[in-house]
Order: sequence, then C-alpha cells, then structure tokens
Amino acid sequence: MNDRRFSAHTRYLILLTALAFAACLGGTRSGMRAFGQEARDTGASPRPAYDEDEGLAGLWNCDEGAGSIVHDGSLNGANGALHGNPRFTNGVSGTGLLFAPEDGIDYVEVDRSPLLDNLQAGDHTVCAWFKPLSVPKEKTARGFPSYGIVMKAGYHIGLSYTQEKRIMFSHYLEGNTWAGAVSDAVIEPGRFYHVAGVVDRARGRITLRIDGWLEFHGEFKKSAPARRFSDESWRIGIGDPNSASHMLPAHGVIDGVRLYPRALTGKEISAIASGADNRPPDVSVSFAPAGKKMSHRACGFLVSFSRDAPAAALIRPLKPRLAASGDLSLYGRVKGFGASFHFLLYAEYMARHMGGLENPDGLWPGDNNDFSVWENYVREIVARVKTGGQTDILWSIWFCPDYPGHWKRSWKQYLETYKRAVRIIRSALPRAVIMGPWLSTFDMAHLTDFIDFASANHVLPNVCTWNEGEFPPTGIPQRAIAVRRLLKEKKTGIERLIVTEIISPHYQFSPGHAVCYMANLHRAGIEATAKSCWPEDYPGNGLNNCFNDSLDGLLDVDKSSPRSLWWAFKLYADMEGRLAEVAPKNTLCAIDGLAAYDAPAAKARILLGRYLRREQGEKDVAVEITAIPDKMLVNGRVKVTLLKIPASGKKPLLSPVSLSKTIVKTEGDTLKVTLPQAGAEDAFLITLTRP
Repeated sequence: MNDRRFSAHTRYLILLTALAFAACLGGTRSGMRAFGQEARDTGASPRPAYDEDEGLAGLWNCDEGAGSIVHDGSLNGANGALHGNPRFTNGVSGTGLLFAPEDGIDYVEVDRSPLLDNLQAGDHTVCAWFKPLSVPKEKTARGFPSYGIVMKAGYHIGLSYTQEKRIMFSHYLEGNTWAGAVSDAVIEPGRFYHVAGVVDRARGRITLRIDGWLEFHGEFKKSAPARRFSDESWRIGIGDPNSASHMLPAHGVIDGVRLYPRALTGKEISAIASGADNRPPDVSVSFAPAGKKMSHRACGFLVSFSRDAPAAALIRPLKPRLAASGDLSLYGRVKGFGASFHFLLYAEYMARHMGGLENPDGLWPGDNNDFSVWENYVREIVARVKTGGQTDILWSIWFCPDYPGHWKRSWKQYLETYKRAVRIIRSALPRAVIMGPWLSTFDMAHLTDFIDFASANHVLPNVCTWNEGEFPPTGIPQRAIAVRRLLKEKKTGIERLIVTEIISPHYQFSPGHAVCYMANLHRAGIEATAKSCWPEDYPGNGLNNCFNDSLDGLLDVDKSSPRSLWWAFKLYADMEGRLAEVAPKNTLCAIDGLAAYDAPAAKARILLGRYLRREQGEKDVAVEITAIPDKMLVNGRVKVTLLKIPASGKKPLLSPVSLSKTIVKTEGDTLKVTLPQAGAEDAFLITLTRP
C-alpha cells in the first residue's frame, strides 16, 4: 500500500474502500494482507467451458440504439438490463450508452451465469471503451470519488475512473488482499479510451492497458486464489447500486464491453483498441488556416565537425541554422553551408590554461581575484575576429556555468568573468551579438539572477540561451513563455531566444524524440538550436561524439554513414511551404510532429515521431488529416506516400523504409492514415500529392 506509484489519495481510496467493504461483508481489518502475500486455496469449483472460437465470456457492443436491453454478442447469452435512464448515443463503433447520474442512477446489470459468476477465480480480462464526461467529485452520499466502468460489487473488482483522472483495475485475492493497478497516465475527459485489465493467475501478474499501451504490470503469488464473488452480477456504469457509500455511478459514455475468461496478450488488446470504426485519432493535422512560413530552426550542430569532415554532402541537405565551435578557422565552412557561426569563446582558453574541454582544471578566470590572463585572452580573440572579418559571429562567453563539471568556481566568479568579457568585446565591436547565460538546463532562479546582474552592470546579452535536455520536450513552449515574461518584466529589451543544446544522452539516437523537439521548438518560437553531443555509451567513457566529426552522433563515424537520426533531420529539412497545425490527441501514444504545405508544388509533408518509453513496444497510430487543400485532390482522391524511420540506434540506416504508396478516397477534405506498428522512438513521414 506504500507503492510510490500511488498518490496519497489513491492509497486512501484503496484502503478505505477495502475496509468499508470488509465491514459490510463481515470482513475485518486483520483479514487484509500486503499485495501479493500468500493465500490458501479457496477450493472454487471449475469454470464451465466457453466459446473456444472467440474465447469471450461476454460482449456488449451497445448498438441496439433503443430499448431496455443490451444483448450479449458472445455465445453465452448474458444480456444486460438497463436501469435508470442510460441513453443510447454515438459510440466508438455504432452506438454506446451515456450514463449521467445527475438525472438518476444509471447502470446495466448483466445476467448471471456460472461462467460470469466465477470469472475472477482464474485468468480473465475486463475491457471497454470509456469516454469520461467529467472528473469524479469529492466524496458524496452516493459514494467515493470514482466512476465505475465495468465492475462486480462487494470488494469492488473491475475497471473504474478515479478523481485523479486515472484508470484503476481492481482484483482481490482470498483474504481480501487488493492486487490491482492504477495508471500512471492521466486520462482527460471528453475522449474515448480503450481500457483493459488483465489477471494472469497462472503467472501471478496483473496488467493494465489504455488504448493498447501498457500502463502498469505488477505481480502476486502465482495461482493465488481470488476472493469469492459468486453471488454478485457484473454491472456496467456503476459499482454497487445498492450501497449509498460505494455506488460509484459513472458520468460518461461506455461502449464495446468485453469479458474474457483468459488473459489476453498485449497484441490482442491492441488489436481490439485499433479496430473500432470511430477510433479517436492519436494525432490530428489541419491545413487550415495556413501558418507561418517553414524555417529550419531546429537543426544545428555542436562542435562535432572539422575543416574537411564530414563531407559537405552529409551536411548541406540538413540545412543547419546554427553551428558551434571554438575554432575561428571553421567560420568559412559554417557560413558556406548556410549556418550562423556560434563562437565558443571559452574553448581556446580552456585548451591553453585548463587542459581542454573534457576534464577542465587549472587556471580558471578570476582565480585569486586575478582576471588579467582571461582579459588579455579575450582582447586577443577580439582582434583576431576583427582582422578576419568575422564580426557577425554569435558569442558565448562560457558554457553551462551552473553545472559544476563545466564551471568549478563560484557563481559570483562566473558572473564577473562574463561581465569583463562582454565589456571588452563591446568596446571593440559595439554590434557584437552576445548570447547567455547558456544554462545546462532550464532554471528560472539562475536565469533571474543572471539577468538582474547583467542589467545592473549594463552587460545584458542580445540572445537569451539555455539547454533543453528534459524529457519529454513538450514543455519547451511553456518554458519559453516564462522566459519572455521574465525578460519583459525586467525591461531588458531581449526578444531573441536560442536553445543552445537539445536532446539528452539517453535519447541521443532517437529519431522520434528529435521530431518532438523540432515540433516544440517551432511552437515556442525558438530562433535556433544545436543537437547535444555525448559519450556514445553514456554514462560510460567510451567514444565521445563531440570530438569525432559525426555531427554530434548523426553519423556513424567509422563509415561516415547516416544513422536514423540523420534521416529525421533530412526529412525535416525537405519540408517547405507554410506550417500546418499538428495537435497530439493522446498523451499515452506520445506522438508529435510538424506539417507543412507547399502550395506551388501541391505537396504536403507531415513528419511525426514517437517519444514514449522504450519498453512500450509497437502499436498502430491513428492520424486524422483535415482541411486538405483542394489543389491536391482529384475527384476527391489524394496520393498518400508513407515512409518510416525506424529507431536504429547507433547502427547506420541506408534510407527510410518505404511502407506504402496509395491513392485514397477522402471523406470531404478529411483523411485517416494509420502508422503501422510504430515503435517507441520511430519517426514517420506522410506525403500528400495529387494522384
């Protein structure tokens, strides 16, 4: 009961519910045991045989449209009787049932049978489509703050929706030991979700899936007997209609209820979740109205290139916006492939006085309150920049000064180092573009202190910078809003934002993660960025792609061959025209991306990437495309080309995988596309053209 996955509210709900049920049924608190504790055999009678073809104990599709009965679509004939005022409404396939407790207690009571009476005694699966229409309120006279979806009363088992907007799947072992699951994911009202709970008694495993995605799995003693519920019916839309304190009446739409006397596999549940006629999209794309002109602001490199490597043919197609280096001799090459030169002022100083970038030590600027070596170095570099005609470079004074590994002195000493450098640069180059503070991560306290100091000392940067390595990157737009608010409140006049580095070491080879960063950098209005570089076997100390001319790991340095990440940036660079709206609809799927319509070419490109945890596996992803421009349609048809960039890690990828080229009939200006078997870090390109 102290599992860290559960909040205090959820733990309270589980415990209080169990105690209250025990009192109603003659149980005692001493009868409760820790999750998974050994229990003796109940001696439950064997369950009857069931339909071998479907393996269903019950199927209620709720497609009747009217009447007081929902019929069992399995061969077991356990129909459901409507009580109260459940109303037929649009479901995920055909019709579903609307449960609205404000006009009375609504529920469906399923006919009892030996199979359903003993379903929980062995392996079983409970699943349904559920569309919550509100969030459960605080505890009232009608029960706990949860909605019953498919349940059997007593020590309530089955599926419910909690006040915390999570799905709970409850199962009880003999001795009233709760052996259930609560989703990590928050389920927002107003959308259909496929929810499924699985008890694998033989293996001692409990599993919860939402829209086919694995949300939780836990373990209990193998073959541990379940608590008996032989005198209770299964109900839909409620917990217990006869208990004022444990009623749990649902407010939402329920459809496609299924009970199985076996433990369905993840693939079987995903197939059910993917097969609904009106399955909600995981992500939607709309080409109206037209957005801003496409700019390739999300591609840039951090130090991992040299005068001759990698070959220009591996750089130019990516259309980089920014390239960072401490070597001024690379200025011409960077400008040659169309990027701004981000100059790392500190780099040569560290090489001369501190042993280099990897393990810096030695004479730090300002040691013993002596800044003379640092100031003389800055003057030397400024003179070199003026002589070389490189005055349009972007200056970074130091990198990650908030991180002890990169700045081993006090924050105060860093601020003084920054101030002295900026004053020297601007005295010689009044129009120099200074960037700062280049924080290792978003940190409002450090940023505020830096801005206050720089403002008081008249050394404000022209561009505000920090790193984004957090997962997921969907918070970048909100963080950018916070930075702009700070800069405005402090009356700095700074409008330009650059994220100096993106992508953490754990996801450095993931094309799906990269696409998510691209999407959110555009939403945030970030001017430019660069992909971070890391040890390739992080957290080990092996080959470091900061120093091997691999474009920060986009290339296999041994073969100079593109990895899957390179292809993600290449397909991004190919996008032209005006941006379209991409709206993720399912946080469980964790997919995001960009879309652009090139009107002169009558071509639309949609680049999507998944950024979910690695263990989630593959699943079909539903994409809805609306407001398709007429110019791309011929007799209501459009050509759809689908490419996949599989997450190949450090291995080279010769090219994206061509999945299909089809001519598809649209529904008006709307099209539905399925991304088949999308892996946790894969990326996809959908291209729409005239047939």
